[in-house]
Amino acid sequence: MSARTERPAARILLLDPEERLLLFRFDPGDGRPPFWATPGGARDPGEDFAACARRELLEETGLDLDCGAAVARRIVEFVTLEHVPVIADERYFLVRTEAAEIATAGHTELERRVMRDWRWFTRAELGAHDEAIFPENLPAMLDLAAGVRIRPFRPEDAPALARLFHDSVHGIASHHYSPAQVTAWAPAVPDPARFLARATDGRTLLVAEGADAAILAYGDVDADGHIDHLYCRPDAGGAGIAARLYAALEEAARARGVDRLHTEASEPSRRFFERQGFAVLRRRDFTLADVPIHNYAMEKRLAPPGD
Repeated sequence: MSARTERPAARILLLDPEERLLLFRFDPGDGRPPFWATPGGARDPGEDFAACARRELLEETGLDLDCGAAVARRIVEFVTLEHVPVIADERYFLVRTEAAEIATAGHTELERRVMRDWRWFTRAELGAHDEAIFPENLPAMLDLAAGVRIRPFRPEDAPALARLFHDSVHGIASHHYSPAQVTAWAPAVPDPARFLARATDGRTLLVAEGADAAILAYGDVDADGHIDHLYCRPDAGGAGIAARLYAALEEAARARGVDRLHTEASEPSRRFFERQGFAVLRRRDFTLADVPIHNYAMEKRLAPPGD
């Protein structure tokens, strides 16, 4: 298989005064089904992401607006409309407009052919539309852009964390483990009392809270640098929320004088922790409720401040 082409790109989360999101409908015309996506496109040579976002927004909507700083990042593999397999590094920019209409006169020939429609979507419509919308985690991205807050665990969070743990295992880990392994890992929603106990045994337990006060992720780190749990709600994955939560956990560990972080990471978590600077020490094969399963022992050495 040939290597995929790297495709740095900028995409725009364009909101109108009613907090509706602009999406374009794409019809590839090659057998792939139609889908909806945000404005944006590939970066030109020598162009930074912010400049790319402003140019793409102007070309695709006629709006010349400062896009500010990126609020989210996604790395994803797909085949472009020109049938090129790529690995895309997409940066997302939150932009607000007073305009209700857009101008598409600046579209390229390809865009005129495949971008057949556009409309503003409410948050509810993003989750209920009958055609695919990309990226799939747009609501979580919007939460992140609106200001996801990392805060300490509170006792009333325990039921939400118990549900999030179960949903994360069944909604994310199920793509990498068998049904029997997933059931052994999380047979049911655990007793919330387990999370109350975690919060009082000396570890740091943090949650990521969305703009609507819903908990999107949680994680913990104990006094010797062990990260036992770091779980994200399935619909919030890929929006940078887990990375922000991890950064807060690392900061808390450094404040306690920890010089080494370590964890036992699942298949999907292994890739996440590698992006945070962890190294795999070994694969761990064991049984859980008599079901063979595996994870990875990983560690990260923390450099002293100033190094």
